Amino acid sequence: MLFRSWTNQSDGFSTSAFGATSPYGITTNGSDFWIVDLNDDFVYHVNSSGDNQGDGFSTSAFDSDAPYSITTNGSDFWITDVNDDFVYHVNSSGDNQTDGFSTSAFGATSPYGITTNGSDFWIIGNFDNFIYHVNSSGDNQTDGFSTLAFGATSPYSITTNGSDFWIVDLTDFFIYHVNSSGDN
Repeated sequence: MLFRSWTNQSDGFSTSAFGATSPYGITTNGSDFWIVDLNDDFVYHVNSSGDNQGDGFSTSAFDSDAPYSITTNGSDFWITDVNDDFVYHVNSSGDNQTDGFSTSAFGATSPYGITTNGSDFWIIGNFDNFIYHVNSSGDNQTDGFSTLAFGATSPYSITTNGSDFWIVDLTDFFIYHVNSSGDN
């Protein structure tokens, strides 16, 4: 394994300053952040300093009572719900776009993590250690992969740059970097 040296940039921020007490998911457009809070079913929008922008939205407005992770294409958001086994698609105002999809339809129950390259999605199935690749309609693309092949036994969160993936594992508190072929 390659070990890198990481340096705290000292510009992080407390989520409790804007009311998020149980932040489970985060996404960025490169400058601002949207943070999903599981306890209050809310998506907070903050700038890079952690200042609340005041235009967040409630996930309960579209019946999501267990929002867990979030991703964006820069304008819209997709939010996983671990109780509903569903991915909700909402616009920047938090309005449900009604083209969300069930994750249990392709085998992902309790979807923990989600990421997008702008058109397709990769979703972590909590109970099977598998990364599902689905299109924007929620159709399985059949080229997903098991995280067990490279040692991740409890994948929790995922992000991509379009070809590579970084997967957070809760068992060993390690971030695995995996290329698009599934090799570590």
